[in-house]
Amino acid sequence: MQFFSSNQQPTAGSPNPVSTQRATLDNVPMCGGPIPTTVVVDQMNVPDARTRDVNGTPSLVVGVDLRFTFLDQQGRPVTNAVVGETVENLEGRRVTQSTEPTFLTPEGQGGDLISNNSGPVPSSREQLDRAVATFNQDFTTRQRLTLTLVTDSGVTVRVTQERTLTNMDRSAPTIQERVKGYRFTMGKPRIEIVK
Repeated sequence: MQFFSSNQQPTAGSPNPVSTQRATLDNVPMCGGPIPTTVVVDQMNVPDARTRDVNGTPSLVVGVDLRFTFLDQQGRPVTNAVVGETVENLEGRRVTQSTEPTFLTPEGQGGDLISNNSGPVPSSREQLDRAVATFNQDFTTRQRLTLTLVTDSGVTVRVTQERTLTNMDRSAPTIQERVKGYRFTMGKPRIEIVK
């Protein structure tokens, strides 16, 4: 019996999100092209054990996948932007993050993973037991995410959002009867034009 689920990333055809937050610019400047004016942040799943690619290494994690969707003034997906990410650790453990800018999909989307990482996917019962022990140690990560989008027309938009993943909430359901429960919460994002 496998302890973890497959490493399929959420796609546009994924099930409905478990939670959604959104923000829209109040005063949209008139400019020459589409700019990101709305961000929708979807929590795609509940905290669970699964495999995910963490900086190029298939890893066993407990966490959630987020999907960010950026829309322009007419509600169409923004595809003309490069996205950079920084994550500030507000409380808890060190944050592993992508350092390379990414491009949005044709649907105006990008993804993020918030998790407790036990390391490479276990290949023995002993490694799996160590991973379970890691997941059962007290864990909290409270973060402030900053996404910077630069459009091909030179407009720069910044999105900030705070989020927390913890296993310190005793009311969270256990994971596969071996790992204490994790709870994820995210605040309302803020979107602003910075240039």
